[in-house]
Amino acid sequence: MKVYQSPDYPKLNRPVVSVGFFDGVHTGHQRLLRELIAIAGKNESDHLVITMWPHPSIITGATQEGGFLLNTLEEKTKLLERVGIRHVFVLDFNQETMKLSAGDFLQTIIAGKFNASAILMGFNNSFGYGASSYSDIYKTVKNLGISIFQAEEYQSEHQQVSSTAIRNNLQSGRVDKASLLLGYPYSIDGIVISGYKIGRTLGYKTANIRPCFNDKILPGNGVYAVTITYNNETFRGMMNIGVRPSFQGKELSLEAHIFDFDQDIYGAVVSIEFHTKLRDEIKFDEIENLKKQIDKDKAACIRFFARKGKDKGEYFSAV
Repeated sequence: MKVYQSPDYPKLNRPVVSVGFFDGVHTGHQRLLRELIAIAGKNESDHLVITMWPHPSIITGATQEGGFLLNTLEEKTKLLERVGIRHVFVLDFNQETMKLSAGDFLQTIIAGKFNASAILMGFNNSFGYGASSYSDIYKTVKNLGISIFQAEEYQSEHQQVSSTAIRNNLQSGRVDKASLLLGYPYSIDGIVISGYKIGRTLGYKTANIRPCFNDKILPGNGVYAVTITYNNETFRGMMNIGVRPSFQGKELSLEAHIFDFDQDIYGAVVSIEFHTKLRDEIKFDEIENLKKQIDKDKAACIRFFARKGKDKGEYFSAV
């Protein structure tokens, strides 16, 4: 796959284009992208995904407090490649591009720079200043001699698949549901840093994680069954996200206990995949009660992975 950024506009063969942020490259996006590839194949032309960076809400000042993105730009382009996309153009989203109307964008970029033959929109897709809808864009592209297609709404188990729905599931701790909508386990990358060293006093040595990308959303506070990838090896474990209420903590911390692992990995970058939430974060007045609960958490985590191993088709879609 080739990734381009302005002012590097590639010379493609009358491409079929789809425009969007594609945060998460979730199962709904995947269906649309396969349709994009299919239309281009029938037309004997190239296909092109136009995405943007950073997220428009960062430029408009409408960002939520804390992280809210599902992917880094690097993760997004890798996921697009795994779906089968061969050409991606990353539009620098800034104050100037933010003010482009859909008409100007279509005439200047889609027609002018890429000489597109067609555009494929999602069922609720909009773009341009003022967020022009399909009906508005239809009139413009017809005047430019560009065909237009609109994908049908995609639902999973009667739930609309959207980046917003996935974020809501993550914030509520429903990482399993979020992953089903994504089509792959939700993950974060982080650096192992020195922590409070409380876990080892409980018999559970933990790796304290500082996320590499602060704009990426974290699952809600609680204890999770996770897999941790370090040095191209993947290990099972559990992670607590929270403020350590049993120790009067106030700052958010991410602490992972890796099963059957005893290596010094301070300073290393690890990838954490979230599979299911085991419980909410609880405050214990007695440390011994906390230790007993952690023993139960580990047992529940091991049972979960044992069940998951038998369900060969549990994860996930084509990416």
